[in-house]
Amino acid sequence: MTAYAESSKEFSWGQGTIKLQSVNRRFLDVNLDLPRELKSQEGALRKLISTKVFRGKVAVQIYIERNGLAPVTFQANISLAQELKEASFILAKQLGVEPRDVILSLLPRNDCLERKEEKLEDETLYEDVLELLNVALRRLIDMKQTEGEFLANDILLRIENIKSSIKEIKKISPKVVSKTRDKLTAILDEVLPGGAENEERLLREVALFADRVDIEEELTRLHSHLLQ
Repeated sequence: MTAYAESSKEFSWGQGTIKLQSVNRRFLDVNLDLPRELKSQEGALRKLISTKVFRGKVAVQIYIERNGLAPVTFQANISLAQELKEASFILAKQLGVEPRDVILSLLPRNDCLERKEEKLEDETLYEDVLELLNVALRRLIDMKQTEGEFLANDILLRIENIKSSIKEIKKISPKVVSKTRDKLTAILDEVLPGGAENEERLLREVALFADRVDIEEELTRLHSHLLQ
């Protein structure tokens, strides 16, 4: 069955969105499009999907949108700052300037303060994505079931129509031979009036025709297929 589903939600770290698209295939074929943060969880995500969807080609797209900038902290490099202070006094004395001015000019060019961005814990992100994925999978399965029920009803309706046609054909079929006999008799009487020879020839032709147009076996076979 073909189906589409989407799940999106706001989390403390930003917004997560999952899009699923499924088309008919004999076996299960999952195509995952993951952000960098989830590459290490690809195997687990595939396993989860395979427990919910058993066949078809399934395209999975997962989007992670950060909510603004990640939190930033600074860590002082004390040893480097001490060395910079001592070097600044020496340089200030040689240049005849204030040590404070030297320190202020050199500080931005050095790594006395190390900038660190707090990263989202992988486990937190993974758990949130699992929540979204389960919602999207439920919606996908619901859509596949709805389409399946629609197709099943359509097939059942067509089967009933075929059964009705079979009944009509069975009513008409016996009359075909009789009508053909009457038509051939009229033609022979017009071309070759009278005679037992014509009657014998007519019976042979009618017998051959009846054998060719006998469809009772085909109708029985078709009815058996419909019951299956």
